[in-house]
Amino acid sequence: MIAEIRVDDDILLRWPTMGDAEELFALIDSNRAYMNRWVPWVNGIRTVDDECRWVEGELKERDEGISVPSLIIYQGTLVGSIGARFDPLRKSCDVGYFLAEDIQGRGILTRACRVLLAFLFDNLGMNRVQVRIMPHNVRSIAIPERLGFVYEGIQRQAQLLNGEFHDFSVYSMLASEWATAKSPRGSLA
Repeated sequence: MIAEIRVDDDILLRWPTMGDAEELFALIDSNRAYMNRWVPWVNGIRTVDDECRWVEGELKERDEGISVPSLIIYQGTLVGSIGARFDPLRKSCDVGYFLAEDIQGRGILTRACRVLLAFLFDNLGMNRVQVRIMPHNVRSIAIPERLGFVYEGIQRQAQLLNGEFHDFSVYSMLASEWATAKSPRGSLA
């Protein structure tokens, strides 16, 4: 099991620890209004104890080999999270991410996703990686588009958020498509 993924000189992906729970909660809490527009789970994180339970789950998944280093550290500061939910029978996974609103526009998620894709395809042998994003989340949709994902279509009313159903735009990349992409690979530690 790898300890971390070095994306570049500025970005590191690493496993959370219990010591990160308070800082991660503060990050989510300070971005709550922004994130509440896109993800339903933010309403379930109300206390540091809630965040501790998430960290426990991440560490359990790490120990079971069904997760990836999920914290995004930018220039030494925790700024977001990236994750992959695996379907080992299909050799596929869903990738999801969030980044603090005030740090967006610097290419952090694009660079992190590119290196995570390398890990998923080259190290874990995934055949398919998909991203599902609400169609009006323009900044988030730009990431799979930049990375060469294929737009597959709309999953109608696939997410319940704040009492309303919302559509998802679905983007995917296959291992054969990744093999032809020219991407920096980052380094694993």
